[in-house]
Amino acid sequence: MAQDSAKAGASVADARRTDTRERILVTAAQLFGEKGFAETSIRDVAEALGVTKAALYYHFTSKDEIYREIVSLPIAQLRALAMQPHDLTTREGRAILVHQLLETLAQCPPEVKAVLRDMRAVQDMSGEATSSGLVQEIADAFAKGLSRVADVRDAKPDHRLRAFAAVSAAQASLEAYHLIHPDCVSLDPEDIASIEAMVARVLED
Repeated sequence: MAQDSAKAGASVADARRTDTRERILVTAAQLFGEKGFAETSIRDVAEALGVTKAALYYHFTSKDEIYREIVSLPIAQLRALAMQPHDLTTREGRAILVHQLLETLAQCPPEVKAVLRDMRAVQDMSGEATSSGLVQEIADAFAKGLSRVADVRDAKPDHRLRAFAAVSAAQASLEAYHLIHPDCVSLDPEDIASIEAMVARVLED
């Protein structure tokens, strides 16, 4: 009985810790979006939350760590989408996944979109996607679809090259978009369609 109570207490504590971390991330993202990362201090985040700096440091070791976790959120969302089953053996199926990937980025929470207006965030997200292997995973999926094989090692070399070039082009297009439109928080349907068309030209032609 005592053991059950201890487990229940631990579960409640874990839930509270998770909830606190989420509140920190949302609040920090809002401040980073409003004031900029460099201009926002740990003290600013703590005061906005109504907690001490020590309490905040219990959950995150630095402002950089908070920032990294915010930027990594879209990566996690994209990976979850990429892991879902898709029929990439057809042009239509590949177009659907490209659209879904871009839509996922466009539908990020408002506070994350605010952070992504900062070019540092855009560049960090691109670097994070590359280092996490996500870019390669998505490129491999398209290559397998183009070659109609189950193992990317069996895909045609030109299909692998074309797939990686298409994913990299989409990544570069998003960076360029935010560079050209630094105050724009979200992609509208016309912007998404333009990037989709560019990706299709690289992937399919």
